[in-house]
Amino acid sequence: MPEGKFFVLVSKLSGSAVGFDNGSTTKRLVTVPRNDEDEQQLWYVDQLSTTIRNKANQLCIYCTDDGNAALQSYEKGSASQQFVIDGNFVKLRKDGRVLDISGDSSENGVPLCVWEQHGETNQLFDTVFVRPRYFMLKGEQSGRVIDIVECNLAPGAKICIFDIQKTDNQLWYEDRTGLVRAKQNDFVFDDSAGDVCMQPYDANNPHRSWVINGAAVAQLSNPTQVLDVKGEECCNEAKLCSYENHNGPNQRWIVEYV
Repeated sequence: MPEGKFFVLVSKLSGSAVGFDNGSTTKRLVTVPRNDEDEQQLWYVDQLSTTIRNKANQLCIYCTDDGNAALQSYEKGSASQQFVIDGNFVKLRKDGRVLDISGDSSENGVPLCVWEQHGETNQLFDTVFVRPRYFMLKGEQSGRVIDIVECNLAPGAKICIFDIQKTDNQLWYEDRTGLVRAKQNDFVFDDSAGDVCMQPYDANNPHRSWVINGAAVAQLSNPTQVLDVKGEECCNEAKLCSYENHNGPNQRWIVEYV
């Protein structure tokens, strides 16, 4: 079973997970009893915004002016939201401070702050990735889903839109870096040769890194390029290409979990 993009931050001090206080106006981060099924405890690295976000509400971890760790809507260019996983630390890029359980407490409900790195266990967290959930990518315009033609497992397999069947050639998941991969063989989208096809992942080929970005499926290295149903066709076997994002219904996809 592959690892998905969502993870739990588990304290090495207490075994508690990092969640947030829904009752506070800033949604301050706190320690909570670990529950891998609780979306409020699930986090992911958003490579497009270079932030760490919460699955339940898509808010970003940020450092308040007084050094508390809380959640906030994404603000482009905000250095206070630029956190990165660095080994067992959750680190603020701009100054190297890290998430820290206040008072070195092993209790639940303890708030987190952002503090100078000293390496004690109240600053150390295991990043535990959870199993991915599989989904279909359903076109907003057609109601049909992205389909690997004839369940072809070979490199270069063609894709199209097709009636929903919920078979493995119509199912996808997001890996630990957020890339969209096929359930049937872990291949990724590739637009190197015009029409989009399926290929093995190649870290050195930017045409093979695609992520979900709102309602679009975007190329990570050039997110203005998105998956597009050619000619705005709605029929079975309509092909897909990459095209500049104009937010048309033939470029908008609904993630439907199975």
